Amino acid sequence: MELSYIIKIKIYFLLLLNLLKILFIFKFRDFDSLIKYLKSLAIKKNKLQVDEKSIFAREKKLSKFLKINKCLITSAYLYKTLRDLGFKADFFIGIKKEHIFSSHAWVEGSDKNLIDEQNRLFKEIMRFG
Repeated sequence: MELSYIIKIKIYFLLLLNLLKILFIFKFRDFDSLIKYLKSLAIKKNKLQVDEKSIFAREKKLSKFLKINKCLITSAYLYKTLRDLGFKADFFIGIKKEHIFSSHAWVEGSDKNLIDEQNRLFKEIMRFG
């Protein structure tokens, strides 16, 4: 289903607004504040007739355009946007220790086909949604 131009703009606007909220919390508060905020988000009623696949795709485009490559920030604003649009989403943080320690954050929606295979390499240490 092709989305109308107005719907696409509304999605990008909501993504951008949520990005600014997350960046503000990330910059001026601590990690615990960000997690508490994300855990407190309720699923709202979806007023736009969109599927979650289009939200994931537009988040990737916006993050690439704005050169945002921190998975915690991108996952947080994607999670907030999905909840705002009425989708059930799960937020994850995982760790991996092979040669070096690394961590990663990601979001899963109901469509399991959208899950990146790289996420499976991380041991889940936090999940909510």
